[in-house]
Amino acid sequence: MRQEISFDADSKDPQLFISLADSHVKKNKDQELICLYQAMFYADDKEQVKDIEKRIDTLTGEGVVVPKTSFIILSYNTLYFTKQCLASIKNTVPLDRCQIVVVDNASSDGSVEYLRTLDWITLVENHENRGFPGGCNDGIAAADKGNDIYLLNSDTLMPYNAFFWLKMGLYENEKTGSTGSITNFATESQMVKRNWKSVDEMFDFSAENNVPMRYPYEYRMFLIGFSLLLKRTVLDDIGYLDERFNPGNSEDIDICLRILKSGHLNVLCRNSFVIHFGHRSFEELQKQGTDFGNLLQKNNDKLNAKYGFDVLKGLSLNVNAVRNLKGERTDAIRILDTDVGMGATAAVIKTYFVNAEYSGFEKDGDSACYAQAFGRIIAYDPRTADCKKLFSEEYFDYIIAGRSFEGFEPSDVTSHFGAYLKEGGRICLPNGLVLKKDTHKDSPEALYREKIMNRKTRPSELVENDGKRRIVFLLYKAASWDSYASIWRASQNDSQTHAIVISLPYYDKRPDGRPGEFHYEGDLLPDDVPVTWYADADLSRMTPDAVFINYVSESDVIVPPQYEFSVIRECTETMVYVPDEVLSISYGRHIDEQVLRQKRLIHTSAIEAADIVCLENRDQERILKEEFPLLESDKFIVTGSPQHDIMLSNEKTVIPDEWRDIIGDRKVLLYSMRTEDAVEAGDKLIQKLESLFSFMRFVSDRIALIFRPDPSLEGLLENNHPDIAARYKDLIVRYRSEHWGIYDDGIDKYISLRTADAFYGDVSPDMMLFLSSGKTAVMQDYGIPLPDACSMTRIPLPDVSFPYGAALQETDDTAIVIYIGLLLTEKLPGKERKISRAGEKIYGLVKSKGN
Repeated sequence: MRQEISFDADSKDPQLFISLADSHVKKNKDQELICLYQAMFYADDKEQVKDIEKRIDTLTGEGVVVPKTSFIILSYNTLYFTKQCLASIKNTVPLDRCQIVVVDNASSDGSVEYLRTLDWITLVENHENRGFPGGCNDGIAAADKGNDIYLLNSDTLMPYNAFFWLKMGLYENEKTGSTGSITNFATESQMVKRNWKSVDEMFDFSAENNVPMRYPYEYRMFLIGFSLLLKRTVLDDIGYLDERFNPGNSEDIDICLRILKSGHLNVLCRNSFVIHFGHRSFEELQKQGTDFGNLLQKNNDKLNAKYGFDVLKGLSLNVNAVRNLKGERTDAIRILDTDVGMGATAAVIKTYFVNAEYSGFEKDGDSACYAQAFGRIIAYDPRTADCKKLFSEEYFDYIIAGRSFEGFEPSDVTSHFGAYLKEGGRICLPNGLVLKKDTHKDSPEALYREKIMNRKTRPSELVENDGKRRIVFLLYKAASWDSYASIWRASQNDSQTHAIVISLPYYDKRPDGRPGEFHYEGDLLPDDVPVTWYADADLSRMTPDAVFINYVSESDVIVPPQYEFSVIRECTETMVYVPDEVLSISYGRHIDEQVLRQKRLIHTSAIEAADIVCLENRDQERILKEEFPLLESDKFIVTGSPQHDIMLSNEKTVIPDEWRDIIGDRKVLLYSMRTEDAVEAGDKLIQKLESLFSFMRFVSDRIALIFRPDPSLEGLLENNHPDIAARYKDLIVRYRSEHWGIYDDGIDKYISLRTADAFYGDVSPDMMLFLSSGKTAVMQDYGIPLPDACSMTRIPLPDVSFPYGAALQETDDTAIVIYIGLLLTEKLPGKERKISRAGEKIYGLVKSKGN
């Protein structure tokens, strides 16, 4: 469900819709015709009108027919809102393509008398309140035969193009049965959360939102009935709204589930924003004694009784499974889900992997029928199914082991499904752990070895005595390559040196201390870096002149013992420690030095083992000499930082297109956590993230958020706080699905660091690196949630000055100023960028020592 065209244009310019029609000529003639009808609505040039009419006549002559639409609007003592709603429709919708049906449910506020004066609507006058389902059915019965049906609340306003994009979504393909809008007032799944100050502000937002988008569509299990467009052919097949839910609520869930059961899809259109005031008719019922809370519960009970199970529970999402799927949006991955339920997980997967092939089991046949719209669903128990008759071997990229396998040993799951998983494919277990398939008998690493054979250095070159220096770079996490990049480049350019890069394997450490999942990231290093397979490189035979290390002994991973510092030390003349984390404390007036010591940004094991320790500045040298008074002071050498060289480089930052769509012309805030601090925070981590996301939604019209967590955080939370890990994953899934912020899980952290205007989060190497660019950072306090969005406008801004290139400590008094003051009122001075050329300096140390 991909819409490629995206460009800036006047949203009421007919040429925009002609261009859209052109883009659909060969792809979708229904959508081409819809675009031409919209172009006709806006066109006022006679020649242009003739050209559009000619194209329309050509398409209709070829048999292309898109039904007209009947708007069904219920009126019940909402005269003020009904007038506004109808006026907005008349102003923004081509009435020659639409029938406006208004059903009055026995209003007593003069609504009927007013509606009788409108000759452009079809009026249905009920003499009793038939409720929302009943009134809608009366309107559908009065609609012109064959028209699509658009259920629209009377307390809405129709911005330009909101209905157009719903219609485009409905005819994206034959499987679409309904489309719905986003709005300012609805349940969270369809609501744009902002502190809306006026209707004008909502219309301004709609002008920016109701435009061509690359990925406007999301599959949903159900859509809210305030703005719900139904394909007439589907509606005639499944029946109208169920009047057992009178006076209203749950009828929209019910009809959408019936759409799924018929094999069709419910699609949320994110480029259709409709203004909604909310619950106006129900307020009238409340005045008459109806308890809204009791009504919700009563109709929910009716829904469960109709379907024979807890529907809302059946609509739950397997958050772990969704989070563990990796790849690009257009990747044609194959997925097998052992417990499909009603299809909520499938809906999200098919949204984010538009070309995914989804298959699954659901032993409850009553639930399975609703998921069939998303793929091949087998109504059978996955634990006893004969998979040999169902699937080809090595077919799936992912197998999601759901609730049927809770409590099973991983080996039981792999023995049952492993044969049907591709080499390198993954099994997602119920507890969130992921198993990677590798059938090579020699070692679990063989798959990775094959990947880098075409770019490795020959073993003979490593031991051949040709008089050249041998400089070895050891690392295990690809993200740490930035600390080596410029040093390696300097050695690679030296004709008298063999520069040898060895990427080490590592294992996750399980809570019991045993090795967990195997990892190898050599294949993630830049393409121009030749990587030597670690098993082919025997340091004791190679006797390198120098070995560079940038890793330390970490508590959460296990590195093979042959790469412990004591072993490496026996194989080389010079061991050089280049920290993979920026340790700079040159901002000491803003960051207490003890913070750096307490955060263990000084790694004792690496410093004690190395012959040379490369430092960034004199302040760092002073502190390290105080920390290690017994070590030779000449091992500490101030060289600058290769990471700073990258951060301050004049090279243009290439921002992904999807980021540009979100950022626009807004300021950018980068939020990042230090893994150890986040794990230690426990419940406060979730509270902080919830308040952060709520706050940033509120200011998202002015500030774009980039959230860049450490990729190891999820695993550590699962090992230490499984309950918090589940809540964390749920938060991330929701954040990513709302599309107002950016989730950065890429290898290259410098895209975020160089794009952001300000940094917020834990004291960390990334914060230090960010500060080096002269921008301002704010140290978070997990104990201080951000202000509630509803109260923010009432918080006065204290007179706080923001030091240039400073890190501020978050306090109760500054929480709001940090964001609004820093990003909107402060103008930081420019800074002359001084590149230290640290890589050449560090390599020069080794070269001189070798001579």
